[in-house]
Amino acid sequence: MRRNGTQLDALDREILRLLQEDATVSPRDLAGMCHSSEATVRRRIARLRHNDVMRIVAVADPFKQGYSVVAIINMKIDQRKIHDIKTALARMKELRFVGVTVGGYDMVAEAWFKSTAEMLTFTTDALARVPGILRTEPLQILEMVTYTYDWGKRV
Repeated sequence: MRRNGTQLDALDREILRLLQEDATVSPRDLAGMCHSSEATVRRRIARLRHNDVMRIVAVADPFKQGYSVVAIINMKIDQRKIHDIKTALARMKELRFVGVTVGGYDMVAEAWFKSTAEMLTFTTDALARVPGILRTEPLQILEMVTYTYDWGKRV
């Protein structure tokens, strides 16, 4: 597997897998779990971070932070304005994820709001002011069945 010119081997994938389970585990403990040296594990982590293969962050539960509304917002856009739309959406603090898609919609975003009124204002005002967004379809998440960031773990 390559990302940004970085070749990932079995040790890299094992380090990633273990850190996705618990990012607070020490390099020393990781080394023991991976049957490698602590120095090697430290170098691998530094390389993976430097090459943007991974970031170590805290993943917060939006509902436990006071956000009562989590929404997925599907968007149809004018493709000629995609660059400006991506730039505008990337600046919006309400959006936690923005992606370009194929299929029935051109873009999709995840957003967190304190209330449905806040979601309504955001979709009808903030998104409506972005030139090139033709139509939005917000979908409110009623229950999070699973919410993980273990991408690549099951591959």
